[in-house]
Amino acid sequence: MSSHQKQQQKNGENNVGQFKKVGVIFNPAANKGYAKVMFEELVHPLLIKYFGERIHQVFETRKAGGGFDGAVQMAKEGCDLILACGGDGTLHEVVNGLLKKAQNSDAQELLPAISVLPLGTSDDFATHVQLSCKCVPQLSKEAAYESFVESLSRSGTVLNIDIGSVTATKVSINQETQVYDKLNEQNTEYFINEASCGIGADVIDTVNRASSLWNKAFYNSFQALWKQFTYQNRDLEWKLTNENDETVVDSGVSQLLVMGNARYFGNGMMICPDALLNDGLFQITHLSNVNAVNALSIIPKLFSGTQSQHPKVTHHTAVKAEVSCIRSDADAIVLIEADGEIAGALPATFSIVRDAIRFVVPSTHPLYGH
Repeated sequence: MSSHQKQQQKNGENNVGQFKKVGVIFNPAANKGYAKVMFEELVHPLLIKYFGERIHQVFETRKAGGGFDGAVQMAKEGCDLILACGGDGTLHEVVNGLLKKAQNSDAQELLPAISVLPLGTSDDFATHVQLSCKCVPQLSKEAAYESFVESLSRSGTVLNIDIGSVTATKVSINQETQVYDKLNEQNTEYFINEASCGIGADVIDTVNRASSLWNKAFYNSFQALWKQFTYQNRDLEWKLTNENDETVVDSGVSQLLVMGNARYFGNGMMICPDALLNDGLFQITHLSNVNAVNALSIIPKLFSGTQSQHPKVTHHTAVKAEVSCIRSDADAIVLIEADGEIAGALPATFSIVRDAIRFVVPSTHPLYGH
């Protein structure tokens, strides 16, 4: 993104009244297809009620990557706000569509602002920005969504937020063995919520590749426990660079490294409890050589955000992280996920992109904690 585009975003008005042409990107396959029912029966009527003629188009995704295509199309058509109606993956596609379009464009246009109406299984980023029903348990689902849509249409606040970027080693599935092979190429993905390498990516890969899931949330939790008995921790090296361009190098046998732009992952785990969206830093959570016994005491702490009390968990901050496999694990394939989507494998570099996107949050959002 050009410096001109960034400056335009910093100069944007801090209210939703500026948005006159709204695009809606809807993923009917989210949450095992329950999103389609929720959108048609609840969310879409609310959008018509509160946004009215400002709705330019409802774009229904019909394949993987559909949110990317929809975001590019709506930006070209002059939408000034895009609402992602789906799960974390839908929001991930919208962010990548906008930022990669800007990256490949010579035009100096202002990118559309974005927000989310969560219809997915986990909706972890929506939880961070208080646009999830989990944040208002006192309200019925109908009342919660009406509150969200009304606020986003009338009184929401526009924040300039950071986005993460990961450049990783490309991988492909070997059709005979059904395991990953590394390619001699790199892939760059943006992420709004978090990116991780290690057991978290393995869990996500297993869940995403399951052909039929009657309950994705349950299967996700089951795999998180089962992998504690089957996942092989790897010897990793990480180089963390702070805002003063100082680099610290460390290494060790590790189960998980999470680069958090926001706080939650894994369907409600507060994996990076101090992460903020506009401080120019990742909060990085490291789980060292954790085994199944350790995990039983760590996992409950992850949901309360108190995992730093455990000796096998440490937190760091950085603007950049370079992670690779070393020693006997130098050739191992350690997968990386970004916002719940497989983005490649180690070695990889994770970086913060400052003020990359304008994001609309409810008017009741505590700005000190965004």
